[in-house]
Amino acid sequence: MFRLFLFFVFFIGCKNYISIDSIDYSNSFNGFNNSYVINKSKKTYTLNKSLIIPKNKVLIISDGVKINIKNNAEIINNGTLIIGENKNTDSLNLYTDSNFNNLIFSYNTVIYSKKNFYLKSDGKNLIINNSYLENINIISINNINLNNTLLINSFIEIKNSDVNIFNSYFKETDLRIYNSSFILNNSFLIKNKKVLELINNKKTIINNCFLYNNYGFLISGNSNINYLNNIFYKNKNCISIDLNINNYCKSHNNIFIENENIFNKKDSSLLYIINNTFDKNKIVFNSIKNDNYIISKNNIYYNSFLNNNIIKHSHCLSNKEIIEGYFNINKEPSFIDIKNYNYNLNLNSPALRSGNNNINLGANINTIYNIKYLN
Repeated sequence: MFRLFLFFVFFIGCKNYISIDSIDYSNSFNGFNNSYVINKSKKTYTLNKSLIIPKNKVLIISDGVKINIKNNAEIINNGTLIIGENKNTDSLNLYTDSNFNNLIFSYNTVIYSKKNFYLKSDGKNLIINNSYLENINIISINNINLNNTLLINSFIEIKNSDVNIFNSYFKETDLRIYNSSFILNNSFLIKNKKVLELINNKKTIINNCFLYNNYGFLISGNSNINYLNNIFYKNKNCISIDLNINNYCKSHNNIFIENENIFNKKDSSLLYIINNTFDKNKIVFNSIKNDNYIISKNNIYYNSFLNNNIIKHSHCLSNKEIIEGYFNINKEPSFIDIKNYNYNLNLNSPALRSGNNNINLGANINTIYNIKYLN
Protein backbone atom coordinates (compact mmCIF):
# COMPACT_ATOMS: atom_id res chain seq x y z
CA MET A 1 0.00 0.00 0.00
CA PHE A 2 2.82 2.38 0.92
CA ARG A 3 4.54 1.68 -2.45
CA LEU A 4 1.28 2.32 -4.28
CA PHE A 5 0.92 5.63 -2.43
CA LEU A 6 4.48 6.64 -3.39
CA PHE A 7 3.79 5.74 -7.03
CA PHE A 8 0.61 7.86 -7.00
CA VAL A 9 2.44 10.87 -5.53
CA PHE A 10 5.27 10.43 -8.05
CA PHE A 11 2.83 10.15 -10.98
CA ILE A 12 0.96 13.31 -9.98
CA GLY A 13 4.23 15.14 -9.40
CA CYS A 14 5.36 14.32 -12.92
CA LYS A 15 2.47 16.25 -14.43
CA ASN A 16 3.60 19.56 -15.90
CA TYR A 17 0.55 21.71 -15.22
CA ILE A 18 0.13 25.29 -16.48
CA SER A 19 -1.05 27.71 -13.78
CA ILE A 20 -0.48 31.44 -14.32
CA ASP A 21 -1.87 34.26 -12.16
CA SER A 22 -2.19 37.92 -13.12
CA ILE A 23 0.73 38.91 -10.88
CA ASP A 24 3.00 36.52 -12.80
CA TYR A 25 3.02 38.82 -15.86
CA SER A 26 5.98 40.83 -14.60
CA ASN A 27 8.82 40.15 -17.05
CA SER A 28 10.20 41.88 -20.14
CA PHE A 29 10.83 39.66 -23.16
CA ASN A 30 11.74 40.60 -26.74
CA GLY A 31 10.47 44.14 -26.24
CA PHE A 32 7.25 43.09 -24.50
CA ASN A 33 6.63 44.36 -20.96
CA ASN A 34 4.21 42.78 -18.50
CA SER A 35 4.87 39.40 -20.07
CA TYR A 36 5.06 35.78 -19.04
CA VAL A 37 6.92 33.10 -20.98
CA ILE A 38 6.09 29.40 -21.08
CA ASN A 39 9.48 27.90 -21.89
CA LYS A 40 10.36 24.63 -23.57
CA SER A 41 10.24 21.62 -21.29
CA LYS A 42 11.20 17.98 -21.67
CA LYS A 43 7.67 17.06 -20.57
CA THR A 44 4.39 17.96 -22.25
CA TYR A 45 2.49 20.70 -20.45
CA THR A 46 -1.10 20.03 -19.36
CA LEU A 47 -3.74 22.77 -19.29
CA ASN A 48 -6.70 21.44 -17.31
CA LYS A 49 -8.31 24.72 -16.28
CA SER A 50 -9.00 27.84 -18.28
CA LEU A 51 -6.09 30.20 -18.86
CA ILE A 52 -6.93 33.92 -18.97
CA ILE A 53 -4.46 36.48 -20.35
CA PRO A 54 -5.39 39.82 -18.74
CA LYS A 55 -5.70 43.12 -20.56
CA ASN A 56 -2.34 44.79 -21.28
CA LYS A 57 -0.51 41.54 -20.51
CA VAL A 58 1.48 39.34 -22.90
CA LEU A 59 1.72 35.55 -22.85
CA ILE A 60 4.47 34.01 -24.97
CA ILE A 61 4.53 30.28 -25.65
CA SER A 62 8.08 29.52 -26.76
CA ASP A 63 9.32 27.32 -29.56
CA GLY A 64 9.44 23.65 -28.60
CA VAL A 65 6.55 23.84 -26.13
CA LYS A 66 3.93 21.08 -26.30
CA ILE A 67 0.57 21.60 -24.54
CA ASN A 68 -2.23 19.08 -24.06
CA ILE A 69 -5.62 20.68 -23.33
CA LYS A 70 -7.91 18.71 -21.00
CA ASN A 71 -11.16 19.00 -19.02
CA ASN A 72 -12.74 21.51 -21.44
CA ALA A 73 -10.15 24.11 -20.52
CA GLU A 74 -10.12 27.30 -22.62
CA ILE A 75 -7.53 29.92 -23.50
CA ILE A 76 -9.04 33.41 -23.17
CA ASN A 77 -6.91 36.22 -24.57
CA ASN A 78 -7.77 39.70 -23.34
CA GLY A 79 -4.26 41.01 -24.03
CA THR A 80 -1.64 39.66 -26.45
CA LEU A 81 -1.00 35.97 -27.10
CA ILE A 82 2.08 34.85 -29.05
CA ILE A 83 2.36 31.15 -29.86
CA GLY A 84 5.81 30.29 -31.28
CA GLU A 85 8.69 32.70 -31.73
CA ASN A 86 9.20 32.38 -35.50
CA LYS A 87 12.79 31.16 -35.14
CA ASN A 88 12.38 28.13 -37.45
CA THR A 89 15.28 26.30 -35.81
CA ASP A 90 14.27 24.96 -32.39
CA SER A 91 12.63 21.53 -31.97
CA LEU A 92 11.61 21.15 -35.60
CA ASN A 93 8.89 18.62 -36.39
CA LEU A 94 7.84 17.65 -39.90
CA TYR A 95 4.38 17.13 -41.35
CA THR A 96 3.78 15.56 -44.76
CA ASP A 97 0.69 15.06 -46.91
CA SER A 98 0.65 12.16 -49.37
CA ASN A 99 -1.91 13.95 -51.57
CA PHE A 100 0.87 16.21 -52.79
CA ASN A 101 4.26 15.85 -54.36
CA ASN A 102 6.98 16.32 -51.70
CA LEU A 103 4.93 18.69 -49.55
CA ILE A 104 6.61 19.10 -46.14
CA PHE A 105 5.72 21.56 -43.39
CA SER A 106 7.98 22.16 -40.40
CA TYR A 107 6.72 23.38 -37.02
CA ASN A 108 8.00 23.97 -33.49
CA THR A 109 5.15 24.47 -31.03
CA VAL A 110 2.24 22.05 -30.49
CA ILE A 111 -1.16 22.65 -28.85
CA TYR A 112 -3.69 19.84 -29.08
CA SER A 113 -6.66 18.17 -27.45
CA LYS A 114 -8.59 14.94 -27.94
CA LYS A 115 -11.75 16.99 -28.44
CA ASN A 116 -12.25 20.54 -29.62
CA PHE A 117 -11.30 23.31 -27.20
CA TYR A 118 -11.70 27.09 -27.45
CA LEU A 119 -9.21 29.88 -27.90
CA LYS A 120 -11.21 33.10 -27.46
CA SER A 121 -9.41 36.30 -28.29
CA ASP A 122 -10.77 39.83 -27.90
CA GLY A 123 -7.59 41.54 -26.74
CA LYS A 124 -4.96 43.37 -28.75
CA ASN A 125 -3.25 40.69 -30.86
CA LEU A 126 -3.13 36.99 -31.57
CA ILE A 127 0.10 35.87 -33.24
CA ILE A 128 0.84 32.24 -34.12
CA ASN A 129 4.16 31.16 -35.66
CA ASN A 130 5.51 27.75 -36.67
CA SER A 131 2.87 25.86 -34.74
CA TYR A 132 0.72 22.73 -34.97
CA LEU A 133 -2.81 23.19 -33.63
CA GLU A 134 -5.29 20.31 -33.52
CA ASN A 135 -8.95 20.35 -32.45
CA ILE A 136 -8.94 24.08 -31.72
CA ASN A 137 -11.81 26.54 -32.12
CA ILE A 138 -10.45 30.07 -32.56
CA ILE A 139 -13.01 32.82 -31.96
CA SER A 140 -11.44 36.25 -32.39
CA ILE A 141 -12.41 39.90 -32.69
CA ASN A 142 -8.87 41.24 -32.67
CA ASN A 143 -5.99 41.30 -35.13
CA ILE A 144 -4.62 37.89 -35.98
CA ASN A 145 -1.42 36.85 -37.74
CA LEU A 146 -0.66 33.22 -38.63
CA ASN A 147 2.64 32.22 -40.18
CA ASN A 148 3.76 28.70 -41.06
CA THR A 149 0.99 27.21 -38.92
CA LEU A 150 -0.92 23.95 -39.31
CA LEU A 151 -4.55 23.70 -38.19
CA ILE A 152 -6.07 20.23 -38.17
CA ASN A 153 -9.76 19.48 -37.56
CA SER A 154 -10.36 23.00 -36.29
CA PHE A 155 -12.64 26.01 -36.62
CA ILE A 156 -11.83 29.71 -37.08
CA GLU A 157 -14.27 32.60 -36.80
CA ILE A 158 -12.88 36.13 -36.96
CA LYS A 159 -14.78 39.43 -36.93
CA ASN A 160 -13.81 43.11 -37.26
CA SER A 161 -10.09 42.42 -37.56
CA ASP A 162 -7.01 42.53 -39.74
CA VAL A 163 -6.33 38.91 -40.65
CA ASN A 164 -3.02 37.87 -42.22
CA ILE A 165 -2.30 34.21 -42.92
CA PHE A 166 0.96 33.20 -44.60
CA ASN A 167 2.58 29.86 -45.48
CA SER A 168 0.03 27.83 -43.54
CA TYR A 169 -1.92 24.57 -43.87
CA PHE A 170 -5.57 24.04 -42.98
CA LYS A 171 -7.00 20.53 -43.06
CA GLU A 172 -10.64 19.78 -42.20
CA THR A 173 -10.84 23.29 -40.77
CA ASP A 174 -13.82 25.62 -41.16
CA LEU A 175 -13.00 29.27 -41.85
CA ARG A 176 -15.32 32.25 -41.38
CA ILE A 177 -14.12 35.83 -41.81
CA TYR A 178 -16.57 38.70 -41.23
CA ASN A 179 -16.18 42.50 -41.57
CA SER A 180 -12.42 42.28 -41.77
CA SER A 181 -9.40 42.84 -43.96
CA PHE A 182 -8.20 39.40 -45.05
CA ILE A 183 -4.98 38.26 -46.72
CA LEU A 184 -4.36 34.55 -47.34
CA ASN A 185 -1.01 33.90 -48.99
CA ASN A 186 0.91 30.78 -50.02
CA SER A 187 -1.28 28.44 -47.98
CA PHE A 188 -3.08 25.10 -48.37
CA LEU A 189 -6.78 24.49 -47.69
CA ILE A 190 -7.43 20.76 -47.67
CA LYS A 191 -10.62 18.71 -47.24
CA ASN A 192 -12.49 21.42 -45.39
CA LYS A 193 -15.89 20.17 -44.32
CA LYS A 194 -18.02 23.24 -45.01
CA VAL A 195 -18.16 26.30 -47.23
CA LEU A 196 -15.48 28.86 -46.31
CA GLU A 197 -17.37 32.08 -45.55
CA LEU A 198 -16.01 35.52 -46.43
CA ILE A 199 -18.72 38.05 -45.53
CA ASN A 200 -18.66 41.86 -45.75
CA ASN A 201 -14.88 42.09 -45.80
CA LYS A 202 -13.47 45.43 -46.88
CA LYS A 203 -10.48 43.79 -48.59
CA THR A 204 -9.75 40.16 -49.46
CA ILE A 205 -6.67 38.85 -51.29
CA ILE A 206 -6.12 35.12 -51.81
CA ASN A 207 -2.77 34.63 -53.48
CA ASN A 208 -0.71 31.57 -54.40
CA CYS A 209 -2.85 29.13 -52.43
CA PHE A 210 -3.67 25.49 -53.11
CA LEU A 211 -7.31 24.47 -52.59
CA TYR A 212 -7.96 20.74 -52.68
CA ASN A 213 -11.16 18.76 -52.10
CA ASN A 214 -13.12 21.61 -50.47
CA TYR A 215 -16.63 22.98 -50.66
CA GLY A 216 -15.32 26.34 -51.82
CA PHE A 217 -15.66 29.97 -50.80
CA LEU A 218 -18.87 31.88 -50.26
CA ILE A 219 -18.23 35.59 -50.74
CA SER A 220 -21.13 37.78 -49.78
CA GLY A 221 -22.22 41.31 -48.92
CA ASN A 222 -20.17 44.47 -49.27
CA SER A 223 -16.88 42.91 -50.33
CA ASN A 224 -14.20 43.16 -53.01
CA ILE A 225 -12.09 40.06 -53.51
CA ASN A 226 -9.07 39.08 -55.59
CA TYR A 227 -8.01 35.52 -56.40
CA LEU A 228 -4.47 35.48 -57.80
CA ASN A 229 -2.08 32.66 -58.78
CA ASN A 230 -4.04 29.90 -57.05
CA ILE A 231 -4.66 26.24 -57.83
CA PHE A 232 -8.19 24.87 -57.42
CA TYR A 233 -7.98 21.09 -57.64
CA LYS A 234 -10.75 18.50 -57.29
CA ASN A 235 -13.10 20.72 -55.28
CA LYS A 236 -16.86 20.24 -54.96
CA ASN A 237 -17.31 23.98 -55.45
CA CYS A 238 -14.82 26.79 -55.88
CA ILE A 239 -16.33 30.29 -55.71
CA SER A 240 -19.93 31.20 -54.86
CA ILE A 241 -20.71 34.89 -55.27
CA ASP A 242 -23.49 36.91 -53.67
CA LEU A 243 -22.10 40.45 -53.54
CA ASN A 244 -23.65 43.87 -53.59
CA ILE A 245 -24.08 45.48 -57.01
CA ASN A 246 -21.14 47.89 -56.57
CA ASN A 247 -18.65 45.19 -55.61
CA TYR A 248 -16.47 42.85 -57.64
CA CYS A 249 -14.69 39.51 -57.68
CA LYS A 250 -11.52 39.10 -59.75
CA SER A 251 -10.01 35.78 -60.77
CA HIS A 252 -6.61 36.35 -62.36
CA ASN A 253 -3.94 33.83 -63.30
CA ASN A 254 -5.46 30.81 -61.54
CA ILE A 255 -5.55 27.16 -62.59
CA PHE A 256 -8.76 25.16 -62.18
CA ILE A 257 -8.39 21.37 -62.53
CA GLU A 258 -11.02 18.61 -62.18
CA ASN A 259 -13.48 20.65 -60.12
CA GLU A 260 -17.21 19.88 -60.05
CA ASN A 261 -18.42 23.51 -60.02
CA ILE A 262 -16.33 26.65 -60.30
CA PHE A 263 -18.40 29.85 -60.40
CA ASN A 264 -21.84 30.04 -58.79
CA LYS A 265 -23.15 33.56 -59.25
CA LYS A 266 -26.61 34.88 -58.46
CA ASP A 267 -25.98 38.58 -57.93
CA SER A 268 -25.33 41.66 -60.09
CA SER A 269 -21.77 42.42 -59.07
CA LEU A 270 -18.81 42.41 -61.46
CA LEU A 271 -16.93 39.17 -62.07
CA TYR A 272 -13.61 39.47 -63.91
CA ILE A 273 -12.06 36.24 -65.23
CA ILE A 274 -8.67 37.06 -66.73
CA ASN A 275 -5.81 34.79 -67.85
CA ASN A 276 -6.98 31.61 -66.15
CA THR A 277 -6.52 28.02 -67.28
CA PHE A 278 -9.41 25.55 -66.95
CA ASP A 279 -8.77 21.84 -67.42
CA LYS A 280 -11.20 18.91 -67.05
CA ASN A 281 -13.83 20.72 -64.95
CA LYS A 282 -17.45 19.49 -64.90
CA ILE A 283 -19.13 22.91 -64.86
CA VAL A 284 -17.41 26.30 -65.07
CA PHE A 285 -20.50 28.51 -64.73
CA ASN A 286 -23.44 27.38 -62.63
CA SER A 287 -26.59 29.28 -61.63
CA ILE A 288 -25.69 32.32 -63.74
CA LYS A 289 -28.45 34.86 -64.34
CA ASN A 290 -28.68 36.52 -67.74
CA ASP A 291 -28.43 40.01 -66.29
CA ASN A 292 -25.14 39.35 -64.52
CA TYR A 293 -22.11 41.28 -65.66
CA ILE A 294 -19.11 39.03 -66.30
CA ILE A 295 -15.96 39.83 -68.23
CA SER A 296 -13.89 36.89 -69.49
CA LYS A 297 -10.60 37.67 -71.19
CA ASN A 298 -7.50 35.70 -72.23
CA ASN A 299 -8.67 32.40 -70.74
CA ILE A 300 -8.21 28.78 -71.81
CA TYR A 301 -11.36 26.69 -71.23
CA TYR A 302 -10.23 23.18 -72.09
CA ASN A 303 -12.20 19.99 -71.45
CA SER A 304 -14.53 22.04 -69.24
CA PHE A 305 -18.32 22.31 -69.57
CA LEU A 306 -19.44 25.91 -69.95
CA ASN A 307 -23.18 25.55 -69.29
CA ASN A 308 -24.55 25.75 -72.83
CA ASN A 309 -21.72 27.90 -74.11
CA ILE A 310 -22.48 30.87 -71.92
CA ILE A 311 -19.17 32.20 -73.27
CA LYS A 312 -18.72 32.43 -77.00
CA HIS A 313 -15.05 31.75 -77.69
CA SER A 314 -13.83 34.17 -80.31
CA HIS A 315 -11.56 37.14 -80.71
CA CYS A 316 -14.42 39.59 -80.48
CA LEU A 317 -17.14 40.75 -78.16
CA SER A 318 -19.77 38.07 -77.60
CA ASN A 319 -23.37 38.08 -76.43
CA LYS A 320 -23.62 41.44 -74.67
CA GLU A 321 -26.68 40.44 -72.69
CA ILE A 322 -24.88 37.60 -70.96
CA ILE A 323 -21.15 38.06 -70.97
CA GLU A 324 -18.33 40.01 -72.52
CA GLY A 325 -15.76 37.58 -73.87
CA TYR A 326 -12.43 38.61 -75.36
CA PHE A 327 -9.71 36.30 -76.62
CA ASN A 328 -10.88 33.04 -75.01
CA ILE A 329 -10.42 29.58 -76.51
CA ASN A 330 -11.85 26.16 -75.71
CA LYS A 331 -10.03 24.08 -78.32
CA GLU A 332 -6.83 22.06 -77.84
CA PRO A 333 -4.31 24.64 -76.50
CA SER A 334 -1.24 22.43 -77.02
CA PHE A 335 0.22 22.41 -73.53
CA ILE A 336 3.76 21.09 -73.15
CA ASP A 337 2.83 18.20 -70.82
CA ILE A 338 -0.74 18.24 -69.55
CA LYS A 339 -0.46 14.82 -67.87
CA ASN A 340 2.23 16.18 -65.57
CA TYR A 341 0.50 19.56 -65.14
CA ASN A 342 2.97 21.51 -67.25
CA TYR A 343 0.57 24.12 -68.61
CA ASN A 344 3.23 26.06 -70.47
CA LEU A 345 2.42 26.45 -74.15
CA ASN A 346 4.15 24.73 -77.06
CA LEU A 347 5.53 26.93 -79.81
CA ASN A 348 2.68 25.89 -82.11
CA SER A 349 -0.03 26.59 -79.52
CA PRO A 350 -3.03 28.64 -80.76
CA ALA A 351 -2.99 30.33 -77.34
CA LEU A 352 0.55 31.67 -77.79
CA ARG A 353 0.54 35.49 -78.08
CA SER A 354 -3.17 35.34 -78.97
CA GLY A 355 -4.46 37.44 -76.11
CA ASN A 356 -5.11 41.10 -75.63
CA ASN A 357 -1.93 43.10 -76.43
CA ASN A 358 -0.37 39.89 -77.82
CA ILE A 359 0.04 38.20 -74.45
CA ASN A 360 -0.43 34.46 -74.03
CA LEU A 361 -3.81 33.03 -73.16
CA GLY A 362 -4.25 31.15 -69.90
CA ALA A 363 -2.31 31.27 -66.66
CA ASN A 364 1.39 31.96 -66.38
CA ILE A 365 2.49 29.00 -64.28
CA ASN A 366 5.84 30.64 -63.51
CA THR A 367 4.08 32.81 -60.92
CA ILE A 368 2.06 29.91 -59.44
CA TYR A 369 4.57 28.65 -56.90
CA ASN A 370 2.56 25.67 -55.62
CA ILE A 371 2.16 23.94 -58.98
CA LYS A 372 5.21 21.82 -58.11
CA TYR A 373 3.09 19.99 -55.50
CA LEU A 374 0.54 18.65 -57.98
CA ASN A 375 0.68 14.87 -57.76
